[in-house]
Amino acid sequence: MRVITLNDDEALIAYAKPIVSELRANRARVDADFSATPFKAKISNAEQLRVHTMMVIGGHPKTTFLF
Repeated sequence: MRVITLNDDEALIAYAKPIVSELRANRARVDADFSATPFKAKISNAEQLRVHTMMVIGGHPKTTFLF
């Protein structure tokens, strides 16, 4: 699973980090991308790495979607 934020906003990253920690605590293999890279590039990169589940975090109010 890869957790992706829409941008590198500190509030989004602060929201996403505990989610990543909780998933890892439950022995899920999780990778995170909190970079300033454009969103489409983050999705494309995850697809190239054959990541089968992506959790996208962002927007107002904070929303989370699973793909």
